[in-house]
Amino acid sequence: MVTVAIVAIMATVLLPRLQDQGRLRLIAGSRLLSSDIEMAQIMTISNPAEPIVVKFEPTLGIYWLASAADPGTPILRPGAGQLYRVKFGEGRGRTARDVTFALTGVAPDDILSFNERGGMTDPTVQPQITLMHGSRWITLSISTTTGSITETYGGG
Repeated sequence: MVTVAIVAIMATVLLPRLQDQGRLRLIAGSRLLSSDIEMAQIMTISNPAEPIVVKFEPTLGIYWLASAADPGTPILRPGAGQLYRVKFGEGRGRTARDVTFALTGVAPDDILSFNERGGMTDPTVQPQITLMHGSRWITLSISTTTGSITETYGGG
């Protein structure tokens, strides 16, 4: 009886923490991706002659920042000397372990590209990136005209 009571108490204490870990991983992935999208915007605004894009490979679960002239090759992170490439659960994305993503409304070739004002290069796209962890999700919607990012939360 004492053992069952101890296990019940431990489950009561630990189960919410385990569930919160998934939520925290999802938020970490969302914040990382949002900041990288904003970095591509800032780099493009500051040097419109050499725009920077965000290239996604959803099947591999990775994305990277690249020159618009060569979107298949990640640029080097300023000051770090490392490729600006992210896979959730590894390296810079390690806190977002088990987070996946899906794209809708992203320009051809799964590339987000920005104009010199920070808006989308193609005004007809309405990009959304949905990050998922278990039954939870966060959708990042990117404004076509301003490039601002809005988060929508959902799931268990």
